[in-house]
Amino acid sequence: MKKKKERSMKGMKRFGIVSRIILGVFFIVPVLIAVLFSFVPNDLLLGGMPSIKEVVNNLTLENYSWIFENVEVFNYVKNSLMMCFIVIVTHAVFGSMGAYAFAFYDFKGKKLMFTLMTLAMTIPGEVCTVCNFLTVKNMGLLSTMVGLTITSWCSCHTVFMLRQSYLGLPKEIRESALIDGCGDIGYFIRFAIPLSMPTLAALSITSFIGIFNSYLWPLLIARDPSMYTINIGMSVLFTSETPLYGRYMAGAVTSMIIPILIFIIFQRQIVKGMTNGAVKG
Repeated sequence: MKKKKERSMKGMKRFGIVSRIILGVFFIVPVLIAVLFSFVPNDLLLGGMPSIKEVVNNLTLENYSWIFENVEVFNYVKNSLMMCFIVIVTHAVFGSMGAYAFAFYDFKGKKLMFTLMTLAMTIPGEVCTVCNFLTVKNMGLLSTMVGLTITSWCSCHTVFMLRQSYLGLPKEIRESALIDGCGDIGYFIRFAIPLSMPTLAALSITSFIGIFNSYLWPLLIARDPSMYTINIGMSVLFTSETPLYGRYMAGAVTSMIIPILIFIIFQRQIVKGMTNGAVKG
């Protein structure tokens, strides 16, 4: 019986490894093709699918040089990074304070508010796009950094995950801090936030990737070309009547570089932070 269980366990592990490899190849192949074709002249791509030999013999940086000469890439990247910075800071401030209140304070309507917040997490953000756009427009915030970020200043997901992280902290630490006269604010700043830093870091990284890759909201709000984000700025590549596949691929790769690097560098922090917050409250 033990041998059969061991064989079945080994079979399950092998199946898991093979399935992950297949899924990884399935997702990475289109990206690799885009990267490869971004170095191929557009004339060669217009003739249909080129052979590997033709691709290798015609590799060039022409598409990238055209993009950096004709598209304000650095300005668009700066706008995207500024958006990410503002959202990450506001998430950390508002999310941590809201999570602390839900974790340690007892107030009237607490359970109802928390239930409504968790229900709001199930509603797609696109449902509120029209309402949010009209509100931002009436406030005169079109083509401003505030208008681009105000709908993302606080996140129910951030509040929920930080609350779970706070509830996982040893109760003795808070009790000792309060007895020693530290107070709630002192405990919040000196203990709760530092001890929940892995969760906060993971949430910040995922927020960065999500905001950097956002398209619909910046497209509605950024009316001035100087306020375009990198994804909106690359849309100028599609104004030509003739398909420029090489430039399209180069623009897509340029837009992907920063979020991919952020994810590769901080993927351990993402996993660690999410598991730290996975406790019952």
